[in-house]
Amino acid sequence: MKSSSTTINIIGLIIIIVCFTGWLKNIIKLTNCDFEPSYKSEVLRIIGIPVAPMGIIIGYMDLTDVKQIETNKNK
Repeated sequence: MKSSSTTINIIGLIIIIVCFTGWLKNIIKLTNCDFEPSYKSEVLRIIGIPVAPMGIIIGYMDLTDVKQIETNKNK
């Protein structure tokens, strides 16, 4: 019985680490945003800080604005 509870604790710890990492990645990506129109990714990342479930998901996403896509095409 003890090994089953240890397994559950380890799985829970892994889930917590993955969630915290996603939320932290969201904050890091927010600091790297350009803050020029359109503000879509900036607004979503700012909302994702207090709304942790949203921040966790967005932290693992690569949100690009139209201007960033055009800039990358011109390189």
